[in-house]
Amino acid sequence: MFPLPFEYEAIRHDWTNLRGFLETQDVLKWIVRPHRTMLSPKARHGFRVITQLDPLDFLIYAALIKEIGNDLEAIRTSRDTVFSFRTLITPNGQLFDPSIRFEDFRERSREIVGSDGAISHVVLTDIADFYPRIYSHRLQGALDSATASASHVTAIMHLLSGWNGTESLRNSRWKRSVSSACRSSDRGR
Repeated sequence: MFPLPFEYEAIRHDWTNLRGFLETQDVLKWIVRPHRTMLSPKARHGFRVITQLDPLDFLIYAALIKEIGNDLEAIRTSRDTVFSFRTLITPNGQLFDPSIRFEDFRERSREIVGSDGAISHVVLTDIADFYPRIYSHRLQGALDSATASASHVTAIMHLLSGWNGTESLRNSRWKRSVSSACRSSDRGR
């Protein structure tokens, strides 16, 4: 849907210098860059929101996931219960298992329905635009329980909140509450 970002070619062209730059960055202080968001057609009558991250943000996020991906995969449920991207990290940079397909989900659903004569209806849904509604504390708790790398969890949560806009909102609420509290205490004098 989105055009291939021109930055990818620049990254390929000067990867050695860019890698050196990224290795010197404190990802806990990284400020996310603007991302692109648009509506994309879905099926015949619907749309979904799609997002294209800034390429440097994506590189940092992918590096964090690559480093803790095996920890995350180790606590996941079986592959025939939840059908989603599964981690399969390879030396060539691959993060996800390409053998996991939507058709696997459909085939498994048919098996379950076919083996149980009591099932008369099947409801199928696609949760689009769910990320802005995720309770971030639960996500952070799940990540904390999956890996011992607290700094990776903190960095991932920092990136996600920056993309979701919750970080600046949280900071502005905090600033408002502090200034409001200061004004209230001044009135009491």
